Parts: sequence; C-alpha cells; structure tokens
Amino acid sequence: MELTLRFIKLFHKTTKCMKTRIVLSMMGMLLSFGAWAQTDSTNASDGWEQKSIFKSGNGKTTHGFYGGIITRYGQVSGNGSALLGAKGAWIINHKLGIGISGNSIMNRTKTSANGNVFAGYAGGNGGIMIEPIIFADKAVHITLPVVFGGGFIGSYTYFGNDLWDTGKYVAFGLIEPGIEVELNVIKWFRVSFGAYYAFRSEVDSYKMDTDIMSPLSLGATFKFGKF
Repeated sequence: MELTLRFIKLFHKTTKCMKTRIVLSMMGMLLSFGAWAQTDSTNASDGWEQKSIFKSGNGKTTHGFYGGIITRYGQVSGNGSALLGAKGAWIINHKLGIGISGNSIMNRTKTSANGNVFAGYAGGNGGIMIEPIIFADKAVHITLPVVFGGGFIGSYTYFGNDLWDTGKYVAFGLIEPGIEVELNVIKWFRVSFGAYYAFRSEVDSYKMDTDIMSPLSLGATFKFGKF
C-alpha cells in the first residue's frame, strides 16, 4: 500500500513537471513568434513589400505597351496558308501583357492552267490576349500568349476577275495558347518566334467544319513599343 502511494505521488510530481515544461515551451514559442513578427513589421516599414504580377517589391507599378505585326504559316485543307495580322498589349511590371490579337487566314488550293480560274479559302480569327512574360529582365526570354475569341473561314472561287462564292463556311470559338522565344533587339523593338495550337469549336457551319484547318501554326512577331 505504501509503495502504491509513493508511486502515485511520484507520477503526480512528474506529470506536474511535464505540464510546467510544456507551458514554458509554448510561452517561449509565442515570444519567439512575436519577436519575428516585430522584425517583419520593421522590415515592412523600411519599404519591403511582397512582390506580385501587379506590384513590384518597391511598391511601384510600371506600365508599358507594344504593337506587333504577326506573320505565321499554317495549313488549310492540307495546303500551306499565310496567317497575317497584328496584336497589341498593355504590359504590367514587365511580367504580364493584356491586349488583343487577330490575324487573317488565306490560301489558294487550285489554279487553272491559264491562271484564269483559282480557288481557295479565306477568313480570320482573333480575340482577347493574355501574355505572361518569363525572365523578362533577360535579353532572350519566354512569353506564353493565350488568345480567347473566335473566327470564321469560307471557300472562294474566282473566274477571271469575278468572284463566285460557293457558300461553304464555318464560324468557330477559339482558345489558342502559344509559346514564344523573344529577343530584345533594341530598347523599343523585339522579335519573337513561336508555335501555337488552336482549339476550335464550331458555332455555325454550312458544308464545312473546323477540321479543314490544322490546329498548329508557326510564326514570328515583330513588336514595337515601351517594354
């Protein structure tokens, strides 16, 4: 019995000691956290702020812009097609471009022996563009443009100087991501080389579907502006 009482007293004393140590440890952690928070607050008052796409570390937001000429190569109905267009964007903190982009789609698939009759496809697409810029401070960097919009394409046939429209066409919604390698040529001029993949969904069609156009295109863009 006496041994049991001693064991209980010892257990109670040990438990009380452990509780004291836990409380002291927690108080130490809280004091340490408070000191760290105070230091961080001091840093914030010294001008440090968290960086983001829309806000740089010094708390100032920079703005730029550009206009660009688009030249691309794709395929329509298995034949090479020129895609010519333009785009422009507002650049935030050298890291993100927000703007618009659009290009024409045209090719010639058939030409008669005397050149008096020829046929092909013509149209265009475009929309709102979001363009993240990676390693913007480097002379050679990466951009990831994505266009959200739509477009259309239709067939045409010319007899001499007269246009005879066969009435075939398709209108479509568009999401077109791309990847570009961009070079800073001079302060206000850049050139980018890229690959683009278009996801198209038919909106309206007459005797034609979006499969007539290859989703992949390659090209170059020439940009002029304040970057």
